[in-house]
Amino acid sequence: MKRLITFIFLLFISTLISASSGCTKIDVPIDKKQDSSIMIIADKLTILDTEPVIIRLENAEGPISWSINTPFLGGYIVPPDGVKVVFNPPNVNKKSRIELKATDKDGNNATIIIDVLDEGNPPEPGEIIINEIAWAGTLKSSYDEYIEILNITERDFYLNNWKIENAGGNGIAITFSGYLKAKTPFLIANYQYDIEKSSITASHDFATSKLALSNNCFGPYILENFEGEIFNEVGNGGSYPYGINSSNIRASMARFNDGRTISINWDPSDWYTEGVSNNLSDGTFGTPGEINSNIEYGINQNEDMAKGIIVKYIIDANDEVGEDWAQILITKDGDIKNFILTDLDGSDNPITNNDSVLMKKGDLVTVIWGDSYSIVGNRYTIPDTNPTGTKDELVLLCSGKFLDGLCYYSTDEVQFDDKDKIKSYGWTGDPIHSKYGERKMVDDNYITDLSAYSWDTDNKPLP
Repeated sequence: MKRLITFIFLLFISTLISASSGCTKIDVPIDKKQDSSIMIIADKLTILDTEPVIIRLENAEGPISWSINTPFLGGYIVPPDGVKVVFNPPNVNKKSRIELKATDKDGNNATIIIDVLDEGNPPEPGEIIINEIAWAGTLKSSYDEYIEILNITERDFYLNNWKIENAGGNGIAITFSGYLKAKTPFLIANYQYDIEKSSITASHDFATSKLALSNNCFGPYILENFEGEIFNEVGNGGSYPYGINSSNIRASMARFNDGRTISINWDPSDWYTEGVSNNLSDGTFGTPGEINSNIEYGINQNEDMAKGIIVKYIIDANDEVGEDWAQILITKDGDIKNFILTDLDGSDNPITNNDSVLMKKGDLVTVIWGDSYSIVGNRYTIPDTNPTGTKDELVLLCSGKFLDGLCYYSTDEVQFDDKDKIKSYGWTGDPIHSKYGERKMVDDNYITDLSAYSWDTDNKPLP
């Protein structure tokens, strides 16, 4: 089978050589043995015997010719001349050292040694699986999608021209190649690593703008090798049973990583909605580039999280940026990393910018709507649009779960904004008729009823 793989390499040489390749950013090693002013540089000096490697010649002029000084070991270079070429290794059964030579028009020579390792037998179906699907994108962008595969074996593989059916849209496959380490996720993303459009902070293994996960049709996503052999199938073409796609919360669907037997076919009991946010800068729930958490959204991810209630607010349509604020009283010890103060419209940022911050019961946290993140003591300025001054809601969420909320208006007639939503959280009666308010207290305890009755609007509160 390895011999068949070498023929496939030829179909994608232009992709490997081009500067727009979707390969991971890597440190480029330089061979230390150089016999002249010209220099050979390789992307890697140690490769598997199924893994092509780009090599190039620097400080050379004119036509360049390449040769293999150890022809008895096999392998070939395409094209056979040029400044940048691809070396396709031979099939080996033990570690082999292969010397490549380049000669420029003036007769200057340079050589480089490439170590080729035996990959062994190719992976079997079920050993490479689909691991996580961010079909809703992230809070930064619905196009900021990713899909992750996982090597569950103890061996490394090079996957050449594998594909995932329906990952480029209904009926459209994406094709990818790359080095897959043992017990390690392989991250395929829509955007290149470290650009403003993406909230993913993990290094990508492959990036392609052709990734387009349907929001309405759940695949099926079918992972196949270059011969069309099916390794894993996820989805049934219906609606997604896991993952979240809303204005304030987005979450991936992830495979349980708890030692259970893995089915090649779609089994919904193997999956859940991810309840942890790692390697994502905007609070989207997902773990790109990491092993899945096994923490289901809305179930047990709040055990170490704080709880709180909103006790003061000032919101005025005439206020300048940085003048509107709300204050939260911590009612349970814990982390406020996943606290979001939202007006239920558009996207909202975690108040700590995804940093873990431990709080004690009784602490007060002031949230200020501004232009950028700033933390001074327990005062958190967040880069969110101010809530509407005339009518709006303030809802405190932790990991997407409702903790507290209020609604208000400041016009001559009763007005709601997201009436059905705030009432679904338990609000009763009309909104608070004021641009500011402070929660009432009885016997030194705040009234926690979700109604205008719980709020004192006679005096403007101080933070």
